[in-house]
Amino acid sequence: MSKFEIHSGKPFSVDFTVVSSGGVTGEVLDPTDTATFDLVTNGSNPTCVLGDLPMTIVDADNGVFNLSLTAEQTTLLSQDIGFKEDKYSTLSNYLGYMSFNLVSGDRAATVDVYVREIPGCEIT
Repeated sequence: MSKFEIHSGKPFSVDFTVVSSGGVTGEVLDPTDTATFDLVTNGSNPTCVLGDLPMTIVDADNGVFNLSLTAEQTTLLSQDIGFKEDKYSTLSNYLGYMSFNLVSGDRAATVDVYVREIPGCEIT
């Protein structure tokens, strides 16, 4: 499992590599391979925030899929911060689920998602 940070209200894009069964190189992808991404809240009663988002193959020879979110989608996400003794650091309040449907065999992965709300600055 890994993690990433999304800025609320801003477009977001990230690449994920599907690693070969040997665990060293990216899996060569077939043009019919697909992947989806679901984002749910963390906690005892997780709820879906963004579901069944398609991921796009961007480098088939190296097993790379891309996830892109619009500013409208990231606006649905809120920041969760720690206490003063934690230096008000951002906490992971979402979990991303990736489902890869591959000719070579289906795979799944999770990722911790951190959200940071960036205040707007007015230019006068």
